[in-house]
Amino acid sequence: MSLKEEGRVVAYSSLMPLQEDVIRPLLLDEIRERDIPLTAIRQWTDPRISVYIASITVKSTGDLLTDRERGLLIIRHTLKWALSIDRQFDIKNWYGIGATREGQGVFERLGFTEIISLYGGERKGYYIDDVKKPVRLINHLLQEMHPDEAE
Repeated sequence: MSLKEEGRVVAYSSLMPLQEDVIRPLLLDEIRERDIPLTAIRQWTDPRISVYIASITVKSTGDLLTDRERGLLIIRHTLKWALSIDRQFDIKNWYGIGATREGQGVFERLGFTEIISLYGGERKGYYIDDVKKPVRLINHLLQEMHPDEAE
């Protein structure tokens, strides 16, 4: 998913259905996304899949307010996308990496559990088995940007 402004991508996110045994090496920084074997990428329609939140990224403008608005917008759209995927498919677990303090804060506020911490806490791996658990918080985040569009 991407957020564009004047035809340019200013923020993006990606969610990948992966074999569970490939996610742990990703979280441990033993492999990178480019090293994921094609055979490890699952189909959304497969039973009991795990989803890896590969990225939620905002291109910095240097303007804190603009960057924050873009960040909230891409998070909001990614949450809506994740909830939609969760309703449509058989998702067993969700995983992600907090590579920045901001990213770690987002995972923690959303109710993810820290399962791996590397490099003195600079990189953390997170897990949650049900993205609907922190419903009140998700609804708050969805309303924060556009209260009239919250579901």
